[in-house]
Amino acid sequence: MTTSEILRNIMPCGCVCYTCSACGDGAISFHSKELLRYLDGMEGFRENHPDYEIIVNTMRTLRFWATQECPGCRVGGLNLCTYENCPVCGCSKQHNVDFCYMCAEYPCEKINSVDKWREANDYMLEHGADAHFEREKRLSHYRNYKKPDDAEN
Repeated sequence: MTTSEILRNIMPCGCVCYTCSACGDGAISFHSKELLRYLDGMEGFRENHPDYEIIVNTMRTLRFWATQECPGCRVGGLNLCTYENCPVCGCSKQHNVDFCYMCAEYPCEKINSVDKWREANDYMLEHGADAHFEREKRLSHYRNYKKPDDAEN
């Protein structure tokens, strides 16, 4: 992967946007578009099918996922990150680093606030961002997911 591809797919916190449902260039959007292409015309073809409502709802859901446009927090603008007001992207820009593990202050309170962020950056520190992407690109973005304020609950 090129550096620009790595930076487009992995955020400073270590989250892999490629697997996020909001990512316009991600796997979910890509595969939704592929399924829509294969299912094109099915709504009219299956109109009398007993599961027609399920088919219509499935197509509607696929269209939703296929049209997501979040470019990730590095780009700015539309950012659909689950962590509202996430401090990491701004902090990484302020410290002029691509990933938290590259910062002289790593690990800090910000990265330690979410286990997933710390684990991802520790892994990248040891194995590199390419290896992190390869490890994560086929896994659910949402497994073991907790917002910083959920950790206390």
